[in-house]
Amino acid sequence: MNEMAVIVHRDRANCPAMATALRELFARMRALVDEARRMSEDPSLAQKLTAELRTYDEADRGLSDAIFRDLVACKDHPGVRDAMSTMPVVPAP
Repeated sequence: MNEMAVIVHRDRANCPAMATALRELFARMRALVDEARRMSEDPSLAQKLTAELRTYDEADRGLSDAIFRDLVACKDHPGVRDAMSTMPVVPAP
């Protein structure tokens, strides 16, 4: 989330650059999210994954609000909308 926050803040006035940077970020994230998804399917690994993800809760507090505030500047840009539709999401614990 930190890298996404940096991207949307830096590129909030340059929607094409934001779209490109988000696509690149999400491509790198995909392998990590796929691994998290595999872990979530194994009960013993799912507990470990949940514990590890919870360590980020406090550190990431407020980041989603900051991301939203900057992302809204490009909410109607087709490239940003397309990039956001491909954002990989870690499965809920």
